Amino acid sequence: MMNEEPYFNEPGYSNEHSPGDSKRYNEIIRHETLRCAVCDVLERKLYIPDDLYVFAVEAFEDSYRKFESSCEANLSSSGQEMRDPFGGRRGIFQYQSILQRLRALKTSLDT
Repeated sequence: MMNEEPYFNEPGYSNEHSPGDSKRYNEIIRHETLRCAVCDVLERKLYIPDDLYVFAVEAFEDSYRKFESSCEANLSSSGQEMRDPFGGRRGIFQYQSILQRLRALKTSLDT
């Protein structure tokens, strides 16, 4: 079952292998969810059926402030490398860019 700390959802990871692994993984999941599941979906960079898109817009409107606050709280991470505890190369945190995208989406959806 899914839980609040996605690190522990991974098979074989009921405990951290190194201190801070769960926190680092959660930071990556938060960032990538905002970047892909929110921005990319609403900007139509990813295909989803129209009925699901309508639902995504409604969810965005309900959660916008939370998304914006999350970006603002993590702006200091922008430009820093994502350190994936599973060893994958994930790139850099782009909270400034995501915040701009969120605000542009909010403006376009409000009109």
